[in-house]
Amino acid sequence: MTLTEFLTLAISLVSVIIAVTSLIRTRGIAAEQLKLEAITAKLAERQLSQIEEEAHDRTQAKLHVDLTKLGKNWKFLIANRGEGSAFNLRLELIDCADSPLSQSEVSEKFPYPELKTQSRIKLIAGIHMQSPRTYQVRLTWEDSRDVEHVEDFHVAL
Repeated sequence: MTLTEFLTLAISLVSVIIAVTSLIRTRGIAAEQLKLEAITAKLAERQLSQIEEEAHDRTQAKLHVDLTKLGKNWKFLIANRGEGSAFNLRLELIDCADSPLSQSEVSEKFPYPELKTQSRIKLIAGIHMQSPRTYQVRLTWEDSRDVEHVEDFHVAL
């Protein structure tokens, strides 16, 4: 084997080693790139679901209960301060032996079919000297997706 052939063979071997090294590194980088793409896809899914959830939350009903004296009478005021409607609204006084609400009025108005945004319901409260100073009110309603919500409120005279 002549010197020229030996140099040609050595240069060929060096170029094969460089090519194999490049191929191994490229495969490693490609595998890492695929992992990053999968992570990016998961992140995009989470962001999309979070955006959809935030949009849904902005259209939710935000109910509030207050016990207010209007003129000479006390009234329970149930207000929807949110951007969405509350459907099939139900009211319950919790741990209240002496309910100040008229059962006929409650059974007539509830379940309330739809409490729209920025609207309210007034219920006459028969408050007397021995009435408790605080009441716990439980509201149960459904949103536009038919998901049931339950929230308890503490109201005071």
